Amino acid sequence: MLITTATATAGDGSDISALIRDVKSGTMSARDAFVTGERLESQHEWVDAIRIYEAALEQHPNDADITYALRRTRVQYSIDRRYSDRSFEQKMLTQGRAEALDTLEDIMTRIDMEYVDRVTATRIIAHGSESLYMALGNERFLNANVR
Repeated sequence: MLITTATATAGDGSDISALIRDVKSGTMSARDAFVTGERLESQHEWVDAIRIYEAALEQHPNDADITYALRRTRVQYSIDRRYSDRSFEQKMLTQGRAEALDTLEDIMTRIDMEYVDRVTATRIIAHGSESLYMALGNERFLNANVR
């Protein structure tokens, strides 16, 4: 799944599309793509970092660093998107414990009914725990939930 945006810059003025072409053509090494993605992450340019990592994984599908960086960046992008959504802030962040547990139960039931492959609660909790760990490094998350 490639995420696309209009032509953007990579924070230093370089054209993100040109960088992606370099990655896809093999002109940019896996390491350079990783460093470029991390620079974009540090500037909170989540979509561009995702695009770089996805292009790099097409060329280097077994690169564990890029695979993890892509997962980490998608989580950060999701957090920013979520905390920009007024309905999320008004509905989800104001729930009490009982209502939140009911929501979780509804989600688990829907997953069980609608997914072809079985998704265990352990897998969902593991993903949630990893996402929480990553969110603890996100200013928007911290401002909304910790500070």
